[in-house]
Order: sequence, then structure tokens, then C-alpha cells
Amino acid sequence: MNGLHALALAGLLALAGGAAAQAPQPVPTPVPDAVLELVRASDEAADAGDFRTAADRLAEALEHPAAAGLPPTIQRRLHTHLGRHAVRGDDLPRGLKHARLATAFGDTELGDWILRAVLARDIGLPDESADSWREAYQRWPGQVRRHHEHNVTEAIWGTDFDSPARFALLKALREGGFEWAWTGPADGLWLELALQHLARGEQEAAREIVATLTEPRIVIQLLADRRFDAVRDPALTPAALPRLARQRADDLRARALLDANVVGIQAEYASALLMLGEHEDVVALAEQVATAIADSPFKGDIYIDQQEQLSWLYDRAGEALVRLGRKDEAIAMYRRAAGTKEQGAANVSQVLNLAHHLVSAGQPREALELVASVGNMSPFGRMVLVSVQHRAALALGDGPAADSALAYLERNRGDGEGVYTQALLDRGQDDAAAAALIASLEKPEERLGALYSVQRFLESASLDPDRDARHRAMIAREDVQAAINRHGRALDLPLYEPW
Repeated sequence: MNGLHALALAGLLALAGGAAAQAPQPVPTPVPDAVLELVRASDEAADAGDFRTAADRLAEALEHPAAAGLPPTIQRRLHTHLGRHAVRGDDLPRGLKHARLATAFGDTELGDWILRAVLARDIGLPDESADSWREAYQRWPGQVRRHHEHNVTEAIWGTDFDSPARFALLKALREGGFEWAWTGPADGLWLELALQHLARGEQEAAREIVATLTEPRIVIQLLADRRFDAVRDPALTPAALPRLARQRADDLRARALLDANVVGIQAEYASALLMLGEHEDVVALAEQVATAIADSPFKGDIYIDQQEQLSWLYDRAGEALVRLGRKDEAIAMYRRAAGTKEQGAANVSQVLNLAHHLVSAGQPREALELVASVGNMSPFGRMVLVSVQHRAALALGDGPAADSALAYLERNRGDGEGVYTQALLDRGQDDAAAAALIASLEKPEERLGALYSVQRFLESASLDPDRDARHRAMIAREDVQAAINRHGRALDLPLYEPW
């Protein structure tokens, strides 16, 4: 029984993160020798790195006539391990098949649903992925919120705007009291849920949600989009935003004091300070954190999320330095952000950000060298990378490279409409850029982001003022203004952009 017991225990720890509730264990049921031998053969194949064979042996174990008498828990764990071996053997459909079988048992664990959710996502079944995360959250809300909030939100945005699975997952999160583990209310999700209710004609449900929203960035979207006019407080105006921004900053500062080992709260606090124009404080915050890390006697990270969030704090400090007119220091800070490792690997987001800033600062060749070393990334990340190549090629007068990059951005514009629109502006194709923005405003699923991009924040210094001026000129066009006014409004906001 030792081999099967080890297999079950490994599955429990690997798939549930070692956090499964401890409960009295029943007396083990004897496992037939024929089944046990197949499980041992699977273990040996896995140890040798032959995961396809490992999966085959577990499939034979499950299909063996003697396996019908195995306890359901053991059968479920065999399906789970078979699924994981199939994944490591590059057979994702087989992995998903057995993840589904594992989740059909009554005693499923969180790891079973995570396996199913991730495989469904990777195979291209976003609704099944969202449904799997909904089931996981309803059963294990605390664990999902603490350890998998990014995966849950990724699942939401991976679905289509009108997907029932998106609506169901958002509703489950709202009803379950979901909020971000460190930074609090998930107002961005709730604004999306309000939109979902409005699309279904459920105005009262939307009104109840909208009345609770206080996060400044989300309130801006609320004010800018006419779809919310019938359900929001008519007394709410942009004049309320500084007060809400101050409340947000104070709340994050308090959270940072209570959870001093979480740098992600500091990064979000920096964003709140940027909105208020307290740029010196953002720089001081980043330097304080950097000093704490440098002075630490420990060899490891001093923040529990240091490898995920530290670079974002430095990125915000870079923006603050730009706004203070300290451009050379800003580039140095962006370099610090890009040089901060993420799980021991290159930080893709910050490397791409730095590359864009280098082009703006007149260093296109270095920008090209920088992005040439970037590895795996999301489809949106690839759009950002190619937009760097496009801008750099324009700066260097390399017409063929610029044409090739723009062609890629056009073919894949669905992965980043805003990136494509900006590339057209960079190219001087103002009419095409305006048409692309208008198209985004006309699409319900893209309208929130498109409207946010046309809001008038307080002006501040920039690394590329000419580029900013082209963007403002596009927004001022008569055809763009008409599209904005059909669906929303461009507001004069008493805040700076959060980044």
C-alpha cells in the first residue's frame, strides 16, 4: 500500500497547496496487487521523466477490473495524477479529460478544480475555465482569494463580454464577499458586474452595486459612460474625486502599516499618491523600500510578494520622477524596475515599459536590444513588444521594419486595440487612428477602456510631450468627439493619472 499512499499524499500536497483540512483518516482499503503494480510502474516512469508512460500506467490501473472496488477518494486521486502526468507529457486534452473526471467525485479538492480551470484555459475553453474557478471559489473562498485572485480575474477577462460564465463567476464573487487579498474592495469587478446586469435589463441590481463604488479610477469610468446614467447618483460629479482619492490613499496607507511585509500594498498606495499629485512622496516611498531591502540582514526577500510587486512600486516612482521633471533619474528608476526579477526570471512587463521609455528618451537602439531578450509573454505583451519595435524603427528610419511591425499590430489588434490605435498615431496615420478609437467606442465590451483613454487628467511633465499632443489632437477631432458624446463624455478631472 505504500506506493499508492505516497501517490495520494503527494497529490494532496501538490494540488491543494498543503492547506487541506486535517481530518481523521479511514482505515485504508487493501489495494489489489495488480492495480498497485501499475501505480508503482507509473511512479517509476514519472521519476524517469517519461510522463506519457506514467499516464498510460495509471489509465491501465483505472481500467483494471479490480479498480472498481477502490475507494472513491483513491480513484479521484488517480484521475488527478493521470491528468497532471498527461500535462507534463504535453497531452493537454487527455489531462483535461481526467481533470473533469476528478471533479465529478464528491470529495474533490481545490487542486482538482485548479487543474481543470488551467487546462480549460490553455486549450481555449474560457467559459469552462471560468466555471471551474467559480466552483473553486464557492467551496474554498479564503484559499482562492489569498492565493489565486490573479487567476480568477484572468478567467473573467478571458471570456466574451456576453458570456453566461463571466456573469456567473462575477455574481459568485460578489455574493461571496470577494475582495483583493491586500488592497481591499474589487470595484473594477463590480463595475463589470453592473454592466452585466444592465445588459440583462436588471437596473435595480446594477444600481445597488454602483452605489457602493468608491475607487477613484472606477468612479471615473462610472461618470464617463452613459450606460450608468440611469443607475448612478445624479449628484455624483468629478468634484468628488479628490475626496475619494484621499480616502483611497489613507486606506492603503493604513493597510500598509498593518501588513508591512506586503510590498504590493505600497505599490497601490504609490498609485493613489500619483493621482493626488504627491509625487515626491512616491519617490520617497520607493527609496524607503529599496533601503529596507538593501539593509536587511536576510539573504531572501523581506516582502512576501517582493518578486511579483516590487517592480511595480519602482515603476510608479519612475512616473513620479518624470512628473517632477527629473527625467534622467526617471530612466534610472525604470531600469531598476526592469532589473527586478520576477520569480527568478526577467520581468517582462517592466522590460517592455523601459523599452518604450527609452524610445521616448531618444535611445531606440537600446530599446530594440532590450526587447530582443524578452521571452514568453501574453498576447497583449507581444503587442506591446511589437509596438516598441515599430516606434524604434520609425525613429531609426527603418521603413521595412516599421511596416512589418505595423502589419503585425493590425493583424492582432484584438489583443490590444489601444496599442494598435497608438501605433497608427505614431505612424502619422491620424484618420486611421481616429477610426480605430471610434470602433472601440462603438463596441460595448471595449467602451469602458476607450472612454477612460479620452479623459482629461491634470497635465504634468512627460518623456514624450509630442506624442501626448498627438493623442490630444486625435481626441479633439470632430468625428471622435461625436463618438464620445454618443456613448459617454470626456471630463475635466481634478486628478492626475494614476500612472
